Amino acid sequence: NNNNNNNNNNKISRRQRTTVMASSSSEAGGDGLILQRGEGESNAFDSIAIGSPIVKYFQSDNDTERWVMWYTGRREVGTSGNNSDENKRDQITAATFGHDESLTSGEIGIAVSEDGIVWRRGGSPTETYRTGGDAEGFENLSVDVGAVLYPNNEDWWVFDTSHVSVGDVHMISSGNVSGGASGGIYWMYYQGGDKEEVDGVEGVRTRPGLCLSQDGRNWARIEGEHHTHAVFDVGNEGEWDELCIRDPKLLLAGPKDMRLFYHSIDKVTNIFRIGVANSKDGFQWQKNSSGFILDAGPEGSIDDLGVKSPCVARIGRNEYIMFYEALSSKHPGKSTICVAKSQDGIKWERASAPALGFGEDGTWDEGGVGRPYVVPMAENKLRLYYEGRSAANGLGVGIGLAVSIGDDMFSFVRRKSVMTAA
Repeated sequence: NNNNNNNNNNKISRRQRTTVMASSSSEAGGDGLILQRGEGESNAFDSIAIGSPIVKYFQSDNDTERWVMWYTGRREVGTSGNNSDENKRDQITAATFGHDESLTSGEIGIAVSEDGIVWRRGGSPTETYRTGGDAEGFENLSVDVGAVLYPNNEDWWVFDTSHVSVGDVHMISSGNVSGGASGGIYWMYYQGGDKEEVDGVEGVRTRPGLCLSQDGRNWARIEGEHHTHAVFDVGNEGEWDELCIRDPKLLLAGPKDMRLFYHSIDKVTNIFRIGVANSKDGFQWQKNSSGFILDAGPEGSIDDLGVKSPCVARIGRNEYIMFYEALSSKHPGKSTICVAKSQDGIKWERASAPALGFGEDGTWDEGGVGRPYVVPMAENKLRLYYEGRSAANGLGVGIGLAVSIGDDMFSFVRRKSVMTAA
């Protein structure tokens, strides 16, 4: 059961547009910054906020690399999405994007790179753009960048009518699920919010959904088992995840062993916790029967106000490593990125210090770092992509990159910036 590619959200715009490439500048003050929001760009889907990077790289037969980043953007209220003059059939109104002001989420876009460091992004709906040698570093790259998924304007009762945010993207074949061999397609797990108000605020209650794509750009929504078409629901009243399901990240742990890690918020204490759901096929999910798997740390610790946005990887046969966003009473409102290890993916042992702290005063990410996404590299190195936030309002203003120090997976240093912070 899926909403086929006749969904208006999946249509490709062929209007005139521009693409934006990160500057090669290495001036001080922007350490780690690799991609900025489209601030000041007319009608850009990421003009207000940018975050939740999901990064993959593909290697061709001639050893050239192709990097792709899916990320979340939020536009300025009052600008149109895919309902502009050239596309009247898509009647998403500007009011669609007037949800909870504390959330970066709004729409999902795509950026491309040849090295995972210098990126090309676009602000409007995707269109194939061949550089033709006009941009250094992209001479031979066909670029298809910009917004790829909007809030759902097909049915009023579905879970994602107000805003969407990418959770994770994987190239998955039926063999990944069953253990056999088959060609692959892109699976995107994402969170969506509807127009229900919680304590007077729209879009707070979010649920997880699934889209499939053959090219990573044109997405077909899959109708989940919940009546809102989410793949599973928030918890019942009184349960730890009754308010929301956010930042779903997929781990392919083995044949018929798919795990979706996520976080929720205690609506009474505002404490963030991390949970997991399990599936054999990626469509039918069962939450962990014991509830959350990672709670806030003890008072005075690096994560005593909560843990969120998990990114879990498997190391060898019997060890898991989780990168997560940590909130501490020592630095209210400023998150760090921390690490925990586990033998079974349920019971976790935390590191005693953050893997990456928020930026120094005056830097682009001084308001906090979060939503980590880790990419393994050669020689046991790790790249850590993250969302950097403004100290003024806590929204994401850029995507950053840090690299592991030596063989230590618990300590990272920001990479020299390829951009100058605005």
